[in-house]
Amino acid sequence: MEDGDIDYSGYTARELREVLAGIRRDLYPKNRANVLAALNALNENPATATREPALDRHDPWPHVPRPIWFRKTYRVALYVFVIALLILNVAALTAGSMKALVGIAFQVATLVGLVTRRQWTWIVVCVWTGLSVIGGVLLWLAVLLRGAIAVPMPQFVTGNALMVLGVFFVIFARDCLSEEDATGRTE
Repeated sequence: MEDGDIDYSGYTARELREVLAGIRRDLYPKNRANVLAALNALNENPATATREPALDRHDPWPHVPRPIWFRKTYRVALYVFVIALLILNVAALTAGSMKALVGIAFQVATLVGLVTRRQWTWIVVCVWTGLSVIGGVLLWLAVLLRGAIAVPMPQFVTGNALMVLGVFFVIFARDCLSEEDATGRTE
């Protein structure tokens, strides 16, 4: 395949912006020109602009492109994070903490969704993050109301890390876990 051979007429505006963000203009000037022409055609014809996915309305930062490499990196980071938490929760379960079963359930559901590439995976991540944020807020309240003695330091640090990483994962969850790639397969 040579520069200029790709037909971008069937792409959505979001896909075209993603391609444009990752294209090397020095190596593929014709493809870049074709992408720009397809974007201009979508902007001039409002009927075809309706093909834009409904996800854009809920995007917290619509001006930030989500290139394919970001979605793949996000998935790898989520795999690593979930597997690490799963190991910690299994260790807590073997130590007798039955509360670990809740975390294990969410982590197994997330892993199953990631491996099978299910659309509902982003919902599991959002619920799991919501519970992590509630837990983190409760830890902060315990420290504020009862002092630093109320919560052991490792638990406090882990709760805060879960909150911060959870918020990162939830910000990009819908975009990275429920989007289809150019082949139509859920990425």
